Amino acid sequence: MKKYIVEISKTTEQDLENVAGSMLILNEELTGHKNIRKINVRNYIIFI
Repeated sequence: MKKYIVEISKTTEQDLENVAGSMLILNEELTGHKNIRKINVRNYIIFI
């Protein structure tokens, strides 16, 4: 699997924070991390 480094602007970071509340938190046992959320965008899944 390819790994990517994604840099986001402050405005984008704020937008993600605003929409994150509307997404369910994934199970910590599944992700291995706390407070991970996901959003589907076209053929991609974005974890924040």
